[in-house]
Amino acid sequence: MSDKKFTVYTITLSAAILLCMGIFIYIWDPCNYYRIEDNQLKYVASAYIDAGIIRNAEYDTAIIGSSMSQNFDMQLFRDKLSINPVKINTGGITLEQRDLFYNAIEHTNKTDNYYIEIALTKFNEDTDLLDDTPVYMYDDNQWNDLKYLYGYETWMRSLPISLVYAGLDTLGIEIETAHNLENVDYVGEWYYRSKTGSDIVKKKYLSGIDAVSAQDTDGMCERMMRNVDDKLTTVIDEDNSYVFYFPPYSALFWHDAKEKGYVDAYYTVKEHILEVLLEYPNVRVFDFQYAPFICDLDNYRDTTHYSKDISDFMVNCFGNQEYMVTKENYKDGLKELKGHVEQFSDDNMGWLSK
Repeated sequence: MSDKKFTVYTITLSAAILLCMGIFIYIWDPCNYYRIEDNQLKYVASAYIDAGIIRNAEYDTAIIGSSMSQNFDMQLFRDKLSINPVKINTGGITLEQRDLFYNAIEHTNKTDNYYIEIALTKFNEDTDLLDDTPVYMYDDNQWNDLKYLYGYETWMRSLPISLVYAGLDTLGIEIETAHNLENVDYVGEWYYRSKTGSDIVKKKYLSGIDAVSAQDTDGMCERMMRNVDDKLTTVIDEDNSYVFYFPPYSALFWHDAKEKGYVDAYYTVKEHILEVLLEYPNVRVFDFQYAPFICDLDNYRDTTHYSKDISDFMVNCFGNQEYMVTKENYKDGLKELKGHVEQFSDDNMGWLSK
């Protein structure tokens, strides 16, 4: 074979292999980027499957949040609020990821109704955190699809894992993530594999397991206030309706912030967030952080993550307007929260001082 024929043969064969690879990924679609059949998901890495859920799921309401929102029961939303929601959640969601998800949802024109979690600690981050997010999956540039069809993450992670999951499912072998693979409604749910209880929370807290990330306290309050002003309302458009909600971290979370010297910054910033949001006529705000159950650590798996029962309670409150904040009562909630934290510290001084 001549050098010219060999070169042509090599190029043709390489092109054919690449074409077959792309067609295979398009058909198998491990991240459900192009289609979702029977609401069934094949992969569970949220930043990679959220793009496909946004594009392909059927919904009229979007819930954007972190792991604090992953245990929401979509059917309960349907029953109590007569809406058809979808969860677009990722653990430790940053403000930049929130905006990315929101803008992608807006581009679909599927909904004008949003539930958005307020992750207080994220306002203390001063950088754009999208390093681990496949931004190319959330834009409208079809050339970027090549990164999905031929990228490392697809071929080395999502494809092998999705094939293993599918094979085990075919064989009837149960796996820990099976619940996530059943239906879009269940994506990200962790309650069924996590235990709650005061002894568990105390042990984790005293040994530093599952602790909240260390906070940069240098200029903390000023930085958080600036980020609230710059980033809080970037997802608010006058033609849409919104529910913003504060997830109910345990009283131990607030006690820990007090011990480390920055709880007053949280209180100040939270009050500012409420004052900003309450100026919008198309925004409702729910604050679950002063609920009495935050003092009962049996409701938690660590200082922040709460049981599914509390997630269900929150949905019911969205329906009956309990814990909804107004201009008249928002300071009352802040006062109650501070009272709960002080009482919790006093009641648990024995083991907290060890």
